[in-house]
Amino acid sequence: GVAKLVYVSSASAVYEGKDIEGGDEKMPYSTISQAPYADSKIAAEKMILAANGHRGVFTTAIRPHVIFGPGDTRFLPAILKRARAGKLRFSIGKGKLSDFTYISNLIDALLLAEERLGEKSDVDGEAFFVTNGEPMQFFEFVAQVLEKLSLPKIIGNVPYPIAYTAAAIAEAIDTLRGGTLNSEDGMSRFAVRYMATHHYFSIDKAKKAFGYQPQVCISEGIDRTVAALQSQAC
Repeated sequence: GVAKLVYVSSASAVYEGKDIEGGDEKMPYSTISQAPYADSKIAAEKMILAANGHRGVFTTAIRPHVIFGPGDTRFLPAILKRARAGKLRFSIGKGKLSDFTYISNLIDALLLAEERLGEKSDVDGEAFFVTNGEPMQFFEFVAQVLEKLSLPKIIGNVPYPIAYTAAAIAEAIDTLRGGTLNSEDGMSRFAVRYMATHHYFSIDKAKKAFGYQPQVCISEGIDRTVAALQSQAC
């Protein structure tokens, strides 16, 4: 009885370990297997978009990038855990730009896309990048959060080749131990590549198709997120 299905995909569906600057929906799916997370997003998105129109169900896929905000249990908690343990004193690479997506902006996009789904809509069977549209250096974002929470600052930079080699060694040791390493905790080759490459995207298609406009900027989003974290700590 489901008439509409809006899938939360990921911008990682098109990421192949190289710089993406202003990428749009014309980019093909990644053909390289880099992490189970990205592989699963690609497989699911293909399946869901191919099902559009079958048995009266209309589908679309929204591709956010680095979601953050109050209630986050993955991205910032992992970073803050490392910071509090004194394991986040160095950035990686040379100031590459990343997109970020504040949670309420993503929710707005999901609701707007759902409203437009339907027979002969330009949303049907399509994928859309949805971010804040404010690319900034990944570690600059992290530095702002650390400063507002009075956590130890990042004091230096590790060259990409050294960080990548360290991650490869960590993965090899993890494999010998049974394979429990989280690919998003900053100690995998995939995570290191992700932090050390440009990856930001055009949101023009979402703006035109269903009127998406980010309502909460990154600086306000960081403030709201920090306030939520501080209230949890009280």
